[in-house]
Amino acid sequence: MTGIFACILADGWQPNVVLNNAAITGELLMGAGKPFPSFADTSVSDWERTLRTNLTGAFMIARQMDRDIVGNWPCSLINVASMYALNGPHHQIYEGMPFKSFSAYSTTKAGIHGLTLWLAGYWAKRGATVNTIAPGAVFNGHSEEFQRRVGELIMAGRMAAPDEIADAMLFLCSAQAGYMTGQLVNVDGGFSGW
Repeated sequence: MTGIFACILADGWQPNVVLNNAAITGELLMGAGKPFPSFADTSVSDWERTLRTNLTGAFMIARQMDRDIVGNWPCSLINVASMYALNGPHHQIYEGMPFKSFSAYSTTKAGIHGLTLWLAGYWAKRGATVNTIAPGAVFNGHSEEFQRRVGELIMAGRMAAPDEIADAMLFLCSAQAGYMTGQLVNVDGGFSGW
């Protein structure tokens, strides 16, 4: 047997939940010292790198699940999208900030949910569920000004704490979510509800 799950299976484990959460984000680019070009100046290489990581990476994990896990025992795949999967960003909140929203990120996060919907139907008779979680703005040392700007767009009036996203993920990992599949769960403080 080859693939990402080979070591886990070889040790006798039967993984029943897989969380697809790898992504190139605006903050990651900032941390790497990458400049934020305008949309017109976005390079094809940055676009393709983001698609490879955010969307092709999720596809490859799911494909390996299909080969090694799905149908052998009940399991779940949780794909992580974003509040920008189905909602456009408010570009003005990024003005004067050291990071921006960028087109490839939003595009891939919308694609993540498309993958969820396709897989949910494809795996339904093989005992697997597939859902998308769409986190909102999560506090990660952001400036007070950025927090204020974002808070004005969110019903809850603030950014999420990381634990609040983790709690929703834990629910999707639990048996209580066993009848959920093909769903997009927004954990965005009401951003998508306006």
